[in-house]
Amino acid sequence: MSPGDPPVNCMTAEEWASWAEVNRLVRIRSSRPCSDCTLEFASAMRVIGACNGTPMPRPGRRPLPSADQLAGMTYAELRAMYEAAGYVGRRTAAPVKLRTAMRRARWREWGRNRRVTA
Repeated sequence: MSPGDPPVNCMTAEEWASWAEVNRLVRIRSSRPCSDCTLEFASAMRVIGACNGTPMPRPGRRPLPSADQLAGMTYAELRAMYEAAGYVGRRTAAPVKLRTAMRRARWREWGRNRRVTA
């Protein structure tokens, strides 16, 4: 392997040079291209035998729990998860699964806390 060759199998030397140049320009740099790789791309590369790395989730974005687990959480817990993932004040919408769980938790808590008047 020559110095210009990429350390990963999924990139050509030209793609590696382009990635390295862009990586030098961004504020938070990645140590390898695998940290920028999506799971879908990695899966496609594994099928053809061109993936020798491990894709990593973005910082602050952890995989969401299952819908059943989200359904058992309070609105405050879901809101904290929403804020920790950085969706507040962003143009990127939160996943539908999380938004739906938040809406249902809010209604569930409203139903428990509402005053009954006769």
